Amino acid sequence: VLAEQAASIALPIDDTAEKIAACIDEASRLAAEHKYSKALDEIAKAFLLDPLNETIQKYEAQLQKEFHDYQEEMRQKQEEESRIAALKGHIQRAKDFLEHEAFDEALAEVAEGYTYDQNNRELVVLEKKIQEAYAQWQLRQAEEEKQKQIQEMVLSAKKFLSKHEFENALMEVTRAMVLDPENADIKALEQEIEASQEEDEERRR
Repeated sequence: VLAEQAASIALPIDDTAEKIAACIDEASRLAAEHKYSKALDEIAKAFLLDPLNETIQKYEAQLQKEFHDYQEEMRQKQEEESRIAALKGHIQRAKDFLEHEAFDEALAEVAEGYTYDQNNRELVVLEKKIQEAYAQWQLRQAEEEKQKQIQEMVLSAKKFLSKHEFENALMEVTRAMVLDPENADIKALEQEIEASQEEDEERRR
């Protein structure tokens, strides 16, 4: 009879321990899947069965720490993904601006990119490429401007020649030659003016 009584008393206690163990097992499984909120719900169920149980308290503290670490890891991962995406965006926009010869805008995008990664190799290479392209563009602009001035001087010289204003015509040709000393067309025009001037003087004589 005593043995039966002992068994009937022991059963509910063992049953509680089993239920607590089951809750902890389920909490462990959920935590392994990073389902920490659900895992903590299982620990709450275990606490209802035995509010002062030290094993449950220790496990809950460990679970809370794991949850906090996981959240921090996810936050850092998200930050890193955002940083990489922003950096790629600045690089792509810099390339697009460079393609359209918008050099200031391209360099501004590179500068923004450096705020996300100041030693980024792709940015360093791209910045150099933009600066070189800008220098080439400036040379082209200067050359175009020079050719435009030469054309204006040649046109002016031809107008003076048609009016037999030879000195003025030669002055315009000289100005053009200063800008482009090897230009064959300017030399030919100079010879043409000088020949016309000689013919004119012959006629007068």
